[in-house]
Amino acid sequence: MADTLTLKLANVSKSFSRVDTDQVTHAVADINLELRDHEFVSIVGPSGCGKSTILRMIAGLVKPTTGSLTVNDRVITGPGPQIGMVFQKPTLFPWLTVRDNIAFSLRMQGKQKEHADDVERMIRSIGLEQFADDYPARLLIECGLNPLEDVTLTPVEVDACVAAMENGEIAAALLGESFGYPLVEQGILRKIDSKSGDSQNELCCIIMMNKDFVAKNPITSEKLASCVKRALKYMGEYPEETTKTLMELGLNPADKYDMNLELNKAMEFGMQSDEYATEQMKSIVKDYIEVGLITATDDADAVIESLWHPLGSAE
Repeated sequence: MADTLTLKLANVSKSFSRVDTDQVTHAVADINLELRDHEFVSIVGPSGCGKSTILRMIAGLVKPTTGSLTVNDRVITGPGPQIGMVFQKPTLFPWLTVRDNIAFSLRMQGKQKEHADDVERMIRSIGLEQFADDYPARLLIECGLNPLEDVTLTPVEVDACVAAMENGEIAAALLGESFGYPLVEQGILRKIDSKSGDSQNELCCIIMMNKDFVAKNPITSEKLASCVKRALKYMGEYPEETTKTLMELGLNPADKYDMNLELNKAMEFGMQSDEYATEQMKSIVKDYIEVGLITATDDADAVIESLWHPLGSAE
């Protein structure tokens, strides 16, 4: 039986006042709650009764008007790593990749490096290995959708995606190849080859270095870029050997050689020139400006000039 008191709310109340009027809204009043280790508690009530306000106070995002909240006998004074909160709507940073969004909290705590393996494990657990360095908004833009206005993101367990699409709960799903590929083989999902459609000339991924590092270490930066380009060239010329090596290193899903080989061939590693990458980068920037993901300027050329300076050679 759980005995240790973990969370305690004592006479907690929260009121909100408007600056432009004297109106005061009393969201919650005199809430008392004790939660012990291993207990699972649900707060149930009609819309607007203060459920989210209570959770926000527990998470340290909102301070109570009166009363106190404690976790392990420590007063909650603000957000902390000991309390996690899942919001009602997705709260991703559109300028961060999938991997960086997952690692954001760790980075804020200065623990990203020591927990890098945990981040990768989380990415694998939700089937997003192939999307780890992607910005989801980019995929929506290519479909003619404004991710800020036309799309409602609904979190669904990977295993439940097909059922959710069949019953109309969601209209589409972003699935990692390791999960989606078997469904294509079973005839449940249909594969669309992006190379034969509007995305056939789309830039897949790039490797970037911090400009301050490049400025301070020009020779090292040039050598690093050349090494990467030579490696990519080899990967494009020898996809079979590349696939075997990536699987041995755990960088491609195990026991799925045919799927990995098909995907690695489709990537056409090392086949794109710097000029090609520059034009594709400019196209991406223009899309981001158009839908409001970049707001500081509407000059795509200026953005590219400030951040994009190709380095190295594959020769």
